[in-house]
Amino acid sequence: MTASMFQAQRAMRQKYRQALKRGLFAVLDIGAWKTACFVLRHDEDMRADPLAWQGNLRLEATAVSASEGVSRGEIHDMRRAEKVIRTVIHRAQKEVGECIDHVFVTFGGGNPVSAITAGSTELGGERTREADIADALAACPLPDLGPGRQLLHAQPLHFWIDNRTGLGDPLGQTGQELGVEMHLLAIDLPVFDGVLGCVRNCDLDLCGLTAAGQAAGLGVLTEEERRLGAAVVDIGAGTADIALFFRQHMIHAASVPLGGALVTSDIAYAFDIPFAEAERLKTRFGGCIATSRDDLDEIPLGVEGEWEGERRTTTRSELIGVIAPRMAEILEAVRERLEAIEFYAMPSQRIVLTGGASQLPGLDRMAARILGDQVRLGVPIRIARLPENARGPEFAALVGLVHHVMRPSDEWWDFEGLERRGKGPVRRIVQWLASNW
Repeated sequence: MTASMFQAQRAMRQKYRQALKRGLFAVLDIGAWKTACFVLRHDEDMRADPLAWQGNLRLEATAVSASEGVSRGEIHDMRRAEKVIRTVIHRAQKEVGECIDHVFVTFGGGNPVSAITAGSTELGGERTREADIADALAACPLPDLGPGRQLLHAQPLHFWIDNRTGLGDPLGQTGQELGVEMHLLAIDLPVFDGVLGCVRNCDLDLCGLTAAGQAAGLGVLTEEERRLGAAVVDIGAGTADIALFFRQHMIHAASVPLGGALVTSDIAYAFDIPFAEAERLKTRFGGCIATSRDDLDEIPLGVEGEWEGERRTTTRSELIGVIAPRMAEILEAVRERLEAIEFYAMPSQRIVLTGGASQLPGLDRMAARILGDQVRLGVPIRIARLPENARGPEFAALVGLVHHVMRPSDEWWDFEGLERRGKGPVRRIVQWLASNW
């Protein structure tokens, strides 16, 4: 780990304060298939103490554009990606009639790595002060998250005082020793730098970057699911992003570099049709489980054949025969990740599927067979003034990012204290789960 890892977070934290003080900012979801933007206004009366704010947002504008330059959770062409970002920001600015300078971003992929770390400090029988909490957090040793990583999230999971565990806020409570356990999440540094570079080149200030899995979880999981434990799987065009929640917090994140764009490519290759036509077939006629009736449903491919006036057709059964194996492959890869973190040892094994590719009919039944029978499809929890065309599962991460922005106190950004402590050992996440359930 390098000092730049902490400097980037401190810089974004400062931009965070500026955005909330100004009162108008954007949240941006940069995906492989679409780039979407919400413009939010912060309530006038709450600007005096922006970091104590817990709500009072008003949705002012929305804008969406087809993505370019993004594939499998990585920006591979910055100029094309910047062009799309400028397009959606310009559309949003035109709608609100004001300039937008600050953005919060959610982004999939990035090869996320999670770790749990713990620290403690002596209280000596005195009441817990804010300084004691800061000392306990600063005492958390930094795990080795691998070379070339950028720390993205640092969230206290719970505090404990002596033999009392599971404390949400220990301030004012007495005891001999205060401890905390914290979840750290890092992504590949080139992915972080790519997003940061694109945003800066568009003359915007990056106020925060949130993993798509975490954002989607905040967007679709109920409070009960986050408390009892659930995994959200956000299946987008380029990646399937996974986030595991327990006791209201994300405790693990992962990403599978497979998504709906591969399904579209399979269709285009199988029927020798353009990518755009393959996408149309997938969204209009696609599915994951075929029935006997599907053999009778002929689908025009929309491309003229060799002879004048001839139009090729296929059946829905044949189309599903192309789609189903790829979707099964994606779900099998997700299951492998869930097994690796011992998700199936959790008391609650609820899995919520969301994202654009989750809309394929029959996916929930296929997922129940592969992932387990506690599967449901998730759509974003409504926010005020959310337009009808932004209420589908493909907007789960963006809606969740709004909820994340509303809770700045959920993250611990005193990276200076953490940096001062240096590296140290950390327990595996499954050991932490086992000791706390």
